[in-house]
Amino acid sequence: MPSNQKCTSEKTDRKDKTMSKYILNTMVVLLTLMLYRRSAVSFIKGKWAADKKAAAVSVSVGTVLLCGAVIYFLTFFEACFVSVVASVGFLMRYTLLEIFKAQYARKHGKLHVVKAVCIICFSFWLGLALFYKTDIGVKTGLKNYLYHKYHEEFKYIGVKPDGVNYGFYPINGERDTDTFNVVRKRWLSIGSRLFASDNYYGIIIRDEYEKHISEYINKYFNDYKVYVKFNSSGLSNLSYMSDIFDKNTSLNEFIEFQHDIERSKSYNYASVEVFFNKQPLIEEKDIILNKINLLNDELIKEYSYINVMFTVFDEKSRYSFESLSRSNYIKWSNPNNWDYKVHRIDVLINSKSEISYFGVDDKFFKENV
Repeated sequence: MPSNQKCTSEKTDRKDKTMSKYILNTMVVLLTLMLYRRSAVSFIKGKWAADKKAAAVSVSVGTVLLCGAVIYFLTFFEACFVSVVASVGFLMRYTLLEIFKAQYARKHGKLHVVKAVCIICFSFWLGLALFYKTDIGVKTGLKNYLYHKYHEEFKYIGVKPDGVNYGFYPINGERDTDTFNVVRKRWLSIGSRLFASDNYYGIIIRDEYEKHISEYINKYFNDYKVYVKFNSSGLSNLSYMSDIFDKNTSLNEFIEFQHDIERSKSYNYASVEVFFNKQPLIEEKDIILNKINLLNDELIKEYSYINVMFTVFDEKSRYSFESLSRSNYIKWSNPNNWDYKVHRIDVLINSKSEISYFGVDDKFFKENV
């Protein structure tokens, strides 16, 4: 059995909502209500004196629903934004009420009131969208996008050297192993899937994907470690996974999507690296290659868009099978970081579930000395 298989509970234990987020949002909402409670009650009694009870009930119900929505659905930044907007609106309540009364008194008054409300909402949306376009706001906008898509909080690492990609990792994850890229896509979107593209689904599905493919590898090899990462292309951006993937996308759905050439313009490409615990002898070459061929026959029935690399460590290298972990695998994943040319058997399965490349490095096998 592979030594790096972990219980997938690490992934399932991630909470969709964090307690700290609920607490912060609740504090903001309660503070806002405390500041304006007495004035709000007086305002309702003074302006809707004809039916105080009905007005109080309707406003109370509406307030409870609105506050619940703010606490549950919005990020901390958006909760603060809503509270500020609500506070400004309340401070200007008499002016706003007179404006709406004047609009309502005109011909087609209801239509004018609806138009005024739409203009106000559009102005707030445009203001927030333009804020998200700034260097300061884009970080907040991307965090909101990720939260709305995955219902999870993330930590911002920083902008990549290309100035386009931004690094994030989940607050319940590890920076070394769970960092992924996000790119801004639509300048005037707010928190929607059109706002950005990302690779986080590759982190979500990683453990399950490794466990799934290990079921095939176990039939032919023992004492190995397997790691997967998703390197290329999403529907929206050439270096990102397809936008439709989220926490509701199962592994089976992901694999089926990969087979759908008509729908999938993308290559949510799985790079699977299988590390052997030792370098096989040259005398074992035919045996090893025969096992890999048998394994390939099974893989092409299941997978497409996948590159399987069988890798061994050179005995003279400072890298070793024993010291290999997910963290340093990610650090070592660029061959340029290695102190020798990587010895691999390389198998490429294309979109048609065919072996399009099968490369064997002769140095993969060690001569018997």
